[in-house]
Amino acid sequence: MSRITVDLPEGLQLDNELFFDGWQLNNITGWWDTTAPRLEDEPREHGHGDHDQDEVFLSARYFTVTGVFQSYSDPDALATARAALDVMHGRPGFEVTVTDEAGPLRSTAKLASRIGWDRNRAPGCAYFEFTLKADDPRRYGPLQILSTGAPTPGVGIADPVLDPVQEGAAGNLGRVELVNTGSAPSEPLVRVAGGSDEGFELRCIETAEIVRVTRPIPAGSVIEVRMGDGTVWIDGESPLAASYIPVAEWISVGPGETCTLQFTPLGALTGTPAMNVEWAVATW
Repeated sequence: MSRITVDLPEGLQLDNELFFDGWQLNNITGWWDTTAPRLEDEPREHGHGDHDQDEVFLSARYFTVTGVFQSYSDPDALATARAALDVMHGRPGFEVTVTDEAGPLRSTAKLASRIGWDRNRAPGCAYFEFTLKADDPRRYGPLQILSTGAPTPGVGIADPVLDPVQEGAAGNLGRVELVNTGSAPSEPLVRVAGGSDEGFELRCIETAEIVRVTRPIPAGSVIEVRMGDGTVWIDGESPLAASYIPVAEWISVGPGETCTLQFTPLGALTGTPAMNVEWAVATW
Protein backbone atom coordinates (compact mmCIF):
# COMPACT_ATOMS: atom_id res chain seq x y z
CA MET A 1 0.00 0.00 0.00
CA SER A 2 1.22 3.51 -0.80
CA ARG A 3 1.93 5.91 2.00
CA ILE A 4 -1.05 8.08 3.00
CA THR A 5 -0.97 10.96 5.45
CA VAL A 6 -3.78 13.12 6.80
CA ASP A 7 -2.96 16.58 8.15
CA LEU A 8 -5.43 18.01 10.69
CA PRO A 9 -5.54 21.24 12.77
CA GLU A 10 -2.72 22.24 15.11
CA GLY A 11 -0.11 20.22 13.19
CA LEU A 12 -1.61 16.79 13.91
CA GLN A 13 -0.61 14.27 11.22
CA LEU A 14 -1.89 10.71 10.80
CA ASP A 15 0.32 8.26 8.89
CA ASN A 16 -0.56 4.79 7.59
CA GLU A 17 3.12 3.75 7.63
CA LEU A 18 3.77 4.55 11.27
CA PHE A 19 4.13 1.27 13.15
CA PHE A 20 5.51 2.51 16.46
CA ASP A 21 4.34 5.03 19.04
CA GLY A 22 2.25 7.88 17.66
CA TRP A 23 -0.76 8.56 15.44
CA GLN A 24 -1.50 5.79 12.96
CA LEU A 25 -4.01 6.08 10.12
CA ASN A 26 -6.16 3.05 9.44
CA ASN A 27 -8.55 4.29 6.74
CA ILE A 28 -10.21 7.40 5.30
CA THR A 29 -13.46 6.41 3.63
CA GLY A 30 -15.38 8.78 1.37
CA TRP A 31 -12.34 10.84 0.45
CA TRP A 32 -11.55 9.29 -2.94
CA ASP A 33 -15.20 8.74 -3.92
CA THR A 34 -17.23 11.31 -5.80
CA THR A 35 -20.27 12.56 -3.93
CA ALA A 36 -23.86 11.87 -4.97
CA PRO A 37 -25.54 14.11 -7.57
CA ARG A 38 -28.55 16.11 -6.38
CA LEU A 39 -31.28 15.08 -8.80
CA GLU A 40 -34.74 16.64 -8.94
CA ASP A 41 -37.92 14.71 -9.61
CA GLU A 42 -40.18 16.65 -11.97
CA PRO A 43 -42.52 14.14 -13.68
CA ARG A 44 -43.72 14.76 -17.23
CA GLU A 45 -47.47 15.36 -17.09
CA HIS A 46 -48.19 13.54 -20.34
CA GLY A 47 -45.17 11.34 -20.84
CA HIS A 48 -42.75 8.89 -19.32
CA GLY A 49 -40.05 9.95 -16.89
CA ASP A 50 -39.02 13.42 -15.77
CA HIS A 51 -38.29 16.77 -17.36
CA ASP A 52 -34.63 17.48 -18.01
CA GLN A 53 -32.69 19.08 -15.18
CA ASP A 54 -30.76 22.10 -16.43
CA GLU A 55 -27.76 21.65 -14.15
CA VAL A 56 -26.82 18.84 -11.79
CA PHE A 57 -24.92 19.71 -8.61
CA LEU A 58 -23.10 17.34 -6.28
CA SER A 59 -23.81 16.86 -2.58
CA ALA A 60 -21.43 17.82 0.21
CA ARG A 61 -18.55 15.46 0.96
CA TYR A 62 -18.60 13.34 4.14
CA PHE A 63 -15.48 11.32 4.93
CA THR A 64 -14.65 9.16 7.94
CA VAL A 65 -11.18 8.87 9.44
CA THR A 66 -10.20 5.86 11.56
CA GLY A 67 -6.92 4.96 13.20
CA VAL A 68 -5.08 4.26 16.42
CA PHE A 69 -2.91 6.20 18.82
CA GLN A 70 -0.43 4.12 20.74
CA SER A 71 2.19 4.93 23.35
CA TYR A 72 3.37 1.75 25.00
CA SER A 73 6.35 3.52 26.53
CA ASP A 74 4.12 6.13 28.22
CA PRO A 75 0.48 5.04 28.66
CA ASP A 76 -0.35 8.40 30.28
CA ALA A 77 0.18 10.06 26.88
CA LEU A 78 -3.31 8.88 25.94
CA ALA A 79 -4.86 11.78 27.86
CA THR A 80 -2.83 14.36 25.95
CA ALA A 81 -3.52 12.64 22.66
CA ARG A 82 -7.27 12.66 23.25
CA ALA A 83 -7.17 16.41 23.77
CA ALA A 84 -5.46 16.85 20.38
CA LEU A 85 -8.64 15.68 18.66
CA ASP A 86 -10.90 17.92 20.74
CA VAL A 87 -9.65 21.04 18.92
CA MET A 88 -11.93 20.09 16.00
CA HIS A 89 -15.07 20.60 18.14
CA GLY A 90 -16.81 23.88 17.42
CA ARG A 91 -14.50 25.03 14.65
CA PRO A 92 -16.51 26.51 11.77
CA GLY A 93 -14.08 25.14 9.20
CA PHE A 94 -10.50 23.94 9.06
CA GLU A 95 -8.19 22.67 6.36
CA VAL A 96 -7.63 18.94 5.93
CA THR A 97 -4.89 17.72 3.58
CA VAL A 98 -4.67 14.12 2.37
CA THR A 99 -1.45 13.12 0.64
CA ASP A 100 -1.12 9.90 -1.34
CA GLU A 101 0.86 8.73 -4.36
CA ALA A 102 -0.84 11.38 -6.53
CA GLY A 103 0.22 14.23 -4.24
CA PRO A 104 -1.62 16.43 -1.72
CA LEU A 105 -5.29 17.44 -2.00
CA ARG A 106 -6.99 19.88 0.37
CA SER A 107 -10.51 20.42 1.64
CA THR A 108 -12.14 22.75 4.16
CA ALA A 109 -14.22 20.70 6.59
CA LYS A 110 -15.91 20.64 9.97
CA LEU A 111 -16.57 17.90 12.50
CA ALA A 112 -19.80 16.06 11.62
CA SER A 113 -19.90 13.32 14.28
CA ARG A 114 -18.84 12.40 17.75
CA ILE A 115 -15.17 11.49 18.21
CA GLY A 116 -14.95 7.82 19.04
CA TRP A 117 -12.09 6.93 21.43
CA ASP A 118 -11.90 3.25 22.36
CA ARG A 119 -9.27 2.39 25.01
CA ASN A 120 -10.46 -1.17 25.63
CA ARG A 121 -8.14 -2.88 23.14
CA ALA A 122 -4.69 -2.81 24.77
CA PRO A 123 -2.78 -0.80 27.40
CA GLY A 124 -1.37 2.44 26.01
CA CYS A 125 -3.50 2.12 22.89
CA ALA A 126 -6.74 3.84 21.76
CA TYR A 127 -8.72 3.42 18.55
CA PHE A 128 -10.37 6.59 17.21
CA GLU A 129 -13.00 7.39 14.62
CA PHE A 130 -14.67 10.61 13.46
CA THR A 131 -16.50 11.95 10.42
CA LEU A 132 -15.89 15.29 8.72
CA LYS A 133 -18.11 17.27 6.37
CA ALA A 134 -16.81 19.42 3.51
CA ASP A 135 -19.58 21.71 2.24
CA ASP A 136 -17.67 22.01 -1.04
CA PRO A 137 -17.29 18.46 -2.44
CA ARG A 138 -14.27 19.41 -4.52
CA ARG A 139 -10.71 18.60 -3.45
CA TYR A 140 -8.04 21.16 -4.23
CA GLY A 141 -4.36 20.91 -5.08
CA PRO A 142 -1.64 23.10 -3.58
CA LEU A 143 -2.46 26.79 -3.37
CA GLN A 144 -0.95 28.86 -6.17
CA ILE A 145 -0.42 32.61 -5.79
CA LEU A 146 0.01 34.61 -9.00
CA SER A 147 0.62 38.35 -9.19
CA THR A 148 0.92 41.10 -11.77
CA GLY A 149 0.99 44.86 -11.89
CA ALA A 150 -0.96 47.22 -14.12
CA PRO A 151 -0.35 46.86 -17.88
CA THR A 152 2.54 48.94 -19.17
CA PRO A 153 3.90 49.39 -22.71
CA GLY A 154 7.32 48.10 -23.63
CA VAL A 155 10.12 49.86 -25.49
CA GLY A 156 11.31 47.99 -28.56
CA ILE A 157 14.76 49.53 -29.06
CA ALA A 158 16.52 51.94 -26.76
CA ASP A 159 16.91 55.51 -28.01
CA PRO A 160 19.46 56.63 -29.07
CA VAL A 161 20.30 53.59 -31.18
CA LEU A 162 23.68 52.14 -30.30
CA ASP A 163 25.87 49.45 -31.78
CA PRO A 164 25.20 46.77 -30.73
CA VAL A 165 21.48 47.50 -30.62
CA GLN A 166 20.14 47.78 -27.07
CA GLU A 167 16.67 46.43 -26.33
CA GLY A 168 14.35 48.71 -24.38
CA ALA A 169 12.49 47.89 -21.18
CA ALA A 170 10.01 45.04 -21.46
CA GLY A 171 6.33 45.82 -21.05
CA ASN A 172 3.80 44.11 -18.80
CA LEU A 173 0.54 42.73 -20.18
CA GLY A 174 -1.09 42.67 -16.75
CA ARG A 175 -2.07 39.01 -17.11
CA VAL A 176 -1.79 35.73 -15.23
CA GLU A 177 -2.57 32.28 -16.60
CA LEU A 178 -4.79 29.82 -14.73
CA VAL A 179 -4.57 26.23 -16.01
CA ASN A 180 -6.98 23.70 -14.50
CA THR A 181 -5.67 20.17 -15.01
CA GLY A 182 -8.24 18.68 -12.61
CA SER A 183 -11.67 17.15 -13.14
CA ALA A 184 -13.79 19.88 -11.48
CA PRO A 185 -14.28 23.62 -12.05
CA SER A 186 -12.31 26.02 -9.86
CA GLU A 187 -12.90 29.68 -9.05
CA PRO A 188 -10.04 32.08 -8.25
CA LEU A 189 -9.91 34.57 -5.40
CA VAL A 190 -8.67 37.90 -6.75
CA ARG A 191 -7.30 40.80 -4.69
CA VAL A 192 -6.69 44.16 -6.34
CA ALA A 193 -4.63 46.77 -4.54
CA GLY A 194 -5.14 50.49 -5.21
CA GLY A 195 -5.05 53.00 -6.30
CA SER A 196 -7.23 53.75 -9.28
CA ASP A 197 -9.94 56.38 -9.21
CA GLU A 198 -12.49 54.48 -11.33
CA GLY A 199 -11.94 50.88 -10.20
CA PHE A 200 -10.81 48.04 -12.46
CA GLU A 201 -11.85 45.30 -14.83
CA LEU A 202 -11.03 41.59 -14.80
CA ARG A 203 -11.46 39.67 -18.05
CA CYS A 204 -10.91 36.00 -18.93
CA ILE A 205 -9.41 36.24 -22.42
CA GLU A 206 -10.57 32.77 -23.49
CA THR A 207 -14.25 33.16 -22.54
CA ALA A 208 -14.64 36.98 -22.59
CA GLU A 209 -16.23 36.85 -19.11
CA ILE A 210 -15.86 40.16 -17.30
CA VAL A 211 -16.08 41.41 -13.73
CA ARG A 212 -16.03 45.22 -13.58
CA VAL A 213 -15.77 47.15 -10.31
CA THR A 214 -16.31 50.91 -10.53
CA ARG A 215 -15.64 51.92 -6.94
CA PRO A 216 -12.57 54.18 -6.53
CA ILE A 217 -9.74 52.35 -4.79
CA PRO A 218 -7.48 54.55 -2.67
CA ALA A 219 -3.80 53.66 -2.44
CA GLY A 220 -3.47 51.23 0.48
CA SER A 221 -6.92 49.67 0.07
CA VAL A 222 -7.63 46.22 -1.34
CA ILE A 223 -10.71 45.00 -3.23
CA GLU A 224 -11.33 41.26 -2.90
CA VAL A 225 -13.32 39.53 -5.66
CA ARG A 226 -14.57 36.15 -4.49
CA MET A 227 -15.51 34.39 -7.72
CA GLY A 228 -16.71 31.32 -5.83
CA ASP A 229 -19.59 33.00 -3.99
CA GLY A 230 -20.07 36.03 -6.25
CA THR A 231 -19.22 38.77 -3.75
CA VAL A 232 -16.82 41.71 -3.69
CA TRP A 233 -15.32 43.14 -0.48
CA ILE A 234 -13.19 46.14 0.38
CA ASP A 235 -10.38 45.73 2.90
CA GLY A 236 -11.92 42.41 4.00
CA GLU A 237 -14.59 44.20 6.04
CA SER A 238 -17.44 45.53 3.91
CA PRO A 239 -19.21 44.01 0.88
CA LEU A 240 -19.63 46.34 -2.09
CA ALA A 241 -23.12 47.31 -3.23
CA ALA A 242 -24.25 45.87 -6.55
CA SER A 243 -24.24 49.38 -8.04
CA TYR A 244 -20.42 49.29 -7.90
CA ILE A 245 -20.35 46.02 -9.89
CA PRO A 246 -22.08 46.83 -13.21
CA VAL A 247 -20.73 43.68 -14.88
CA ALA A 248 -20.59 40.49 -12.81
CA GLU A 249 -19.79 37.47 -14.99
CA TRP A 250 -18.16 35.42 -12.24
CA ILE A 251 -15.19 33.56 -13.67
CA SER A 252 -14.87 29.79 -13.23
CA VAL A 253 -12.14 27.71 -14.89
CA GLY A 254 -13.55 24.39 -16.03
CA PRO A 255 -11.70 21.06 -16.01
CA GLY A 256 -9.03 20.95 -18.69
CA GLU A 257 -9.47 24.66 -19.40
CA THR A 258 -7.20 27.69 -19.26
CA CYS A 259 -8.15 31.22 -18.27
CA THR A 260 -5.75 34.06 -19.05
CA LEU A 261 -6.91 36.67 -16.55
CA GLN A 262 -6.42 40.25 -17.72
CA PHE A 263 -6.18 43.03 -15.11
CA THR A 264 -7.06 46.55 -16.29
CA PRO A 265 -7.22 49.46 -13.82
CA LEU A 266 -9.71 52.17 -14.80
CA GLY A 267 -9.22 55.91 -14.63
CA ALA A 268 -6.24 57.76 -13.23
CA LEU A 269 -3.71 55.66 -11.30
CA THR A 270 -2.02 56.45 -8.01
CA GLY A 271 0.60 54.36 -6.29
CA THR A 272 1.22 50.93 -7.81
CA PRO A 273 -2.03 49.07 -8.58
CA ALA A 274 -1.56 45.30 -8.62
CA MET A 275 -3.57 42.06 -8.89
CA ASN A 276 -2.94 39.05 -6.67
CA VAL A 277 -4.70 35.75 -7.51
CA GLU A 278 -5.11 32.76 -5.18
CA TRP A 279 -5.88 29.67 -7.20
CA ALA A 280 -5.81 25.88 -7.06
CA VAL A 281 -6.51 22.99 -9.41
CA ALA A 282 -9.77 21.25 -8.41
CA THR A 283 -10.91 17.63 -8.70
CA TRP A 284 -13.97 15.69 -7.70
